[in-house]
Amino acid sequence: MRRIFSTADYQIEADGQTDVTGKLQKLLDDAGKEKGCAVVARGIYRTGSLFLHSDMELHLEEGAVLLGSQEEAAYPLMQTRAAGIEMEWMGALLNAIDCENIRISGPGTLDGQGEIWWEKFWGKDRNGGMCRDYAEKGLRWAADYDCIRPRLVQLRNCRHVVCEDFHLTRSGFWNLHVCYCQDVRISGIRITDAQGPSTDGIDIDSSSEVLVENCDISCNDDNIVLKAGMNADGMRVNRICEKVEVRNCILREGMGLAFGSDMAGGIDQIYLHDLQFRGTDNGVYVKSAKIRGGFLDHIRVENLHMVNVGYAVNLNTNWFPDFSYPQIPADYQGEIPKRWKLLTEKVPAGKGMPEVRDMRISSLTATYEESYTGKSVAFFIQAYDSHPIRNVRMEHVRITAKEFGSIRQVENLSLNDVEVTVKT
Repeated sequence: MRRIFSTADYQIEADGQTDVTGKLQKLLDDAGKEKGCAVVARGIYRTGSLFLHSDMELHLEEGAVLLGSQEEAAYPLMQTRAAGIEMEWMGALLNAIDCENIRISGPGTLDGQGEIWWEKFWGKDRNGGMCRDYAEKGLRWAADYDCIRPRLVQLRNCRHVVCEDFHLTRSGFWNLHVCYCQDVRISGIRITDAQGPSTDGIDIDSSSEVLVENCDISCNDDNIVLKAGMNADGMRVNRICEKVEVRNCILREGMGLAFGSDMAGGIDQIYLHDLQFRGTDNGVYVKSAKIRGGFLDHIRVENLHMVNVGYAVNLNTNWFPDFSYPQIPADYQGEIPKRWKLLTEKVPAGKGMPEVRDMRISSLTATYEESYTGKSVAFFIQAYDSHPIRNVRMEHVRITAKEFGSIRQVENLSLNDVEVTVKT
């Protein structure tokens, strides 16, 4: 049995006002040395970045809240991967780096107090901030990278990890980022009130043997997404995302169940099943671009139930051109940051086109409620004449939507027992 190290024994203030980063880190360090369990008791603990160690557990009791500092200095810059590029970025609120045999358990909360970071990106009116400033200069693609914001949980280069039952809310950026990891189980996680830009739910990034189950996710970007590095930098790293299973989850507000757009290292052997979608923008969602490279292969998706979903099946390899094709304007006069150079590095000839192939979608139902006023499209599938999406099989599909949509540039599309009802 693990030795217990508790915030109560360390007399750590839980008033939500006092910065207790140092005290909490001492608790984690002591628990790590003894391969013990650090217990955060009920209360609100204001903190910056915290770091776990191998062979330990962090347990957040009912009513325990790790409240993210709103000071940039509370999150040290470190070499990491953020949004598909290896570069300097803020540490997360909770970090496990080069660790093995760790557990993070609930039912407490990590609260990122994300509003300050959201305003940094798009202003108080959600129509300004860095995003608007950069777009006006032809730099929309750089805004997400220059507007550095903290994630809630970063697992990087870890093995044998369990995350279970805790609550994530108000993240400044991505909620839970699993990067370069092996053998990870994520179970019973709740993600709520992530209304800011790029507040992905769970990002599985160049990792293998990952199970996500029994999670309930509401966010403002991809609910669950599979990634493998972006453009030339992702090709340099060349780390695959493979052997991932997602099951028995509920996806609410957000962009849906996504692949990409970062897929340079390849995404392979993915099984997604028994999932509910409630008001997501997309159901099954592939997004890529002609400089992303990589491949998507051996994908099995089944037993999906969708209500009030914008696009039931959205497979698009020419996604979001203003973001996907970074180019420094010819009249730009300022300093060119290192990350811009990485983003605009030329992709090797013949390596840019993504290969999307061998996807099976079965037992999918989608409909919308009478009171629903949003978009409702059965299919949006497009690629390139020279590089079509290949070998897609759909079977036992029932979709009721306001629009059929469109299907283009698919080679070897097999439809068996597929019924689409369009109701306007």
